[in-house]
Amino acid sequence: MDSRQEKRIINALESIEKSLRVLAENAKASKELKDLIVENLEGLESSLQDLKDDPFGLKQTNLEGLLDDMLASFTGGTNADLRAHILDELKVKDYSDEEKSKIKRCVDEIIEKQEFAINPFGLKE
Repeated sequence: MDSRQEKRIINALESIEKSLRVLAENAKASKELKDLIVENLEGLESSLQDLKDDPFGLKQTNLEGLLDDMLASFTGGTNADLRAHILDELKVKDYSDEEKSKIKRCVDEIIEKQEFAINPFGLKE
């Protein structure tokens, strides 16, 4: 073998080594990415289950009981009256801003669903 062939063989071996190193790095990165995706999917699955179990977030801060208390003192009227009653209750009682926001959002969603059930096409009476 002459020196030219030796250089070509050395270059080829170095190229193979570099390719194998890149392949190993890619395989490691691929495994890390796969693990991250699996972890994120598990978190998403957990979040979806939580949302399914408690769609309005009532159970997290016992807002269900708070809403029951507020609704127990409501004497009746329109949806606007109900919304006003809830807002008055929020002013009187000592709730955190987060609880107030969740209660308002819940009441609005409940009223919206009720209004949709009564008039699904939004027709004027």
